[in-house]
Amino acid sequence: MAGSDEMLQFFLRQATTQGARSTALNPILIIEGTLLSALVVCANWGAPQWLIEALFVLVVIILFVFVGAYIFFMLKDPDALRSEKFTLSKMAIERSRIGDSSAGFVDPEQQLISLPTVEPQLEDE
Repeated sequence: MAGSDEMLQFFLRQATTQGARSTALNPILIIEGTLLSALVVCANWGAPQWLIEALFVLVVIILFVFVGAYIFFMLKDPDALRSEKFTLSKMAIERSRIGDSSAGFVDPEQQLISLPTVEPQLEDE
């Protein structure tokens, strides 16, 4: 049982450190995972047959919803299938901002770049 507690704590830490949703399909995957977990627990603990069958039907329905949403986003808005971090980086690149997540983004027009000047040397005659 100690191993499952550690695993649960690991998943909770992962969920809180991400902070942002990964894709538009994450909420559907969370529902699917919850229903699938409930189905496994009910099947192992001897729940009534009607409850197991109802959970199975819900798991299958949510699976079809996931596949349908994936195909919809694939055709209509492929950016929704990419991670939110990727999308934000892409928007920054498209808007001509330069930088990274640790240094921050800088507008190229506001950034002054000083290039070294080279004096032309005259040849001695």
